[in-house]
Amino acid sequence: MLRAGATELARRLGASWERPLLMSGGEHRVAELLQARSPVYEALGGRLETEGRRLGAIVDEAVARYRSSARAGPLRLEIACGGEAPTRVIVGDGAISESASALRDALPGARRAAVVADGAVIASHAADVSEVLRAAGIEPVGPFGLPPGEAAKHVDVLATLWDRFHEAGLDPSAAVVAVGGGAALDVAGFAAATYARGIRLVNVPTTVLAMADAAVGGKVAIDHAGAKNLVGVFHPAVLVIADTSTCATLPPAVRRQGLAEIVKCLVLIAPTALEVAADASLAWGIEQALRAKAAFVSADPRDRGIRRALNLGHTFAHAIESASGHTVAHGDAVAIGLVAAARLGARLGMCDAALADRVATVLEHLGLPTAAPALDPSLLRRALAADKKRAGGAVRFIVPAPGGAALVSGVDAGAALGSLRP
Repeated sequence: MLRAGATELARRLGASWERPLLMSGGEHRVAELLQARSPVYEALGGRLETEGRRLGAIVDEAVARYRSSARAGPLRLEIACGGEAPTRVIVGDGAISESASALRDALPGARRAAVVADGAVIASHAADVSEVLRAAGIEPVGPFGLPPGEAAKHVDVLATLWDRFHEAGLDPSAAVVAVGGGAALDVAGFAAATYARGIRLVNVPTTVLAMADAAVGGKVAIDHAGAKNLVGVFHPAVLVIADTSTCATLPPAVRRQGLAEIVKCLVLIAPTALEVAADASLAWGIEQALRAKAAFVSADPRDRGIRRALNLGHTFAHAIESASGHTVAHGDAVAIGLVAAARLGARLGMCDAALADRVATVLEHLGLPTAAPALDPSLLRRALAADKKRAGGAVRFIVPAPGGAALVSGVDAGAALGSLRP
């Protein structure tokens, strides 16, 4: 709690006494309120004196106190995602090795769990997950490998997983543990949602992108008919284990992909912190993204209102991915889409015209693209026409706006695509 005396607080307020509780008495009223609220303030603990001190010194002490009091080990969160129980989230270095008790708590009655993993992590992270499942008293089945990237999100891959689960004799008491990036989590989650009318799901994201976005929220889907995530359901994971140490082995280009999602969350909840993101630690960024997503998802688990803000930049991004034949990676497409959404928002009078440049500067500092490659306009329009957010045949866009973001419709697709260029 930041503290100052009544005289200092009155000085800071100056001649402005427009607050309802202060209109009746100036400094004397400030002193009365401080005395009345003193028991509550004392209960909060951690008082930090601010009177007569430089702002920088106050900030330094606050940071030092936070670091000294921070609990050792992974952070634990609970997020209401619309399932039977909240999704438990463990995030931090070493989260996998410390998750045996969390697995037991999240999967009561489970004797077996199918491990479904991106082929690139079967021998590493999937093996670690199998080991911790055994420690939790749950027999791992598999691992069942998946093709890389969007190739995993195909109905044939989904059907193969159903076959593998059936051949392994999985029953409704079993679970699926998905290990890998966003695409792996999507198809494994869809398989869990549909096999035996739905079995429990645990997500173990191993990329920055998956930790910051795909692992939490309950959306699972596959691509179909050239449209990204066209067929899917809501099936929240009962547990998410985000071990940030797994990101250390990622190729730099893959590691960068998730940074766009972190920037997106800052645009939504704290645009003044955008410049901080350029030099912040990866663990800090992932934590901020998870906390932001937790807030939106808990308020709107079924994506019918405020949660749609999390699609900021994604209408453009999905069109770019589809039109490029998925040669543009999702994170790169989101980065380009964020800048385009800010430009569109400025043209519609929804946000400051300078925001697009600020976002672009941060993304470029992080090594992400901000300009779309040369793509066939007809393919971009076709992809926009298949976007899931359309209503009444019209494409709708999420753009930055006061308080976060706004959903806009009635924008001509061709004019909107013009926002992909300065």
